[in-house]
Amino acid sequence: YEITESLHFSNGGGIYKGRSLATGRQAVLKEARPHAGLTPDGRDAVSRLEQEADFLRKFGDLDQVVNLQDQFVVSGHHFLVEDYVPGITLNKAMVARNRAAQTREDRLAYRDWALGIMAEVEEALRSFHREGVVFGDLHPNNIIVTDEGRPVFIDFEMAYPVDEVNVIPTGAPGY
Repeated sequence: YEITESLHFSNGGGIYKGRSLATGRQAVLKEARPHAGLTPDGRDAVSRLEQEADFLRKFGDLDQVVNLQDQFVVSGHHFLVEDYVPGITLNKAMVARNRAAQTREDRLAYRDWALGIMAEVEEALRSFHREGVVFGDLHPNNIIVTDEGRPVFIDFEMAYPVDEVNVIPTGAPGY
């Protein structure tokens, strides 16, 4: 993979935009460092990344979930490779559309758009719940609105099975 941009860093790893040298396909690479980024239940970034990959495989057939391309380890650092989803976060889409809503018709159009997006988000959440999975970090920065207007969940790091005994706190307080 060729890294073209750094998107985010934390003590558990990084998130990078890049492309596959084999296929030329754009990708997002999530890095997890062993024994780093510990959650209150003692899980490190690697165990969360592995669980995220399992959930992405489980929901790979849903249009509202990013596709998993690959997984690999380099020098002890684990990587998960997802499709790059062209678009903007749901948060940015809501702000931009809301600010542009100047007239009554604009506000009604915004309402209709928001209700449509939320219906698709709810549909995906129902699919997760039917399979016994809690998303765990639901907020508008973990959903990309594609250039075609479709919401796509991009971050399953805090997801967990519904029967999990030691549930970690949600990823974004307030959501």
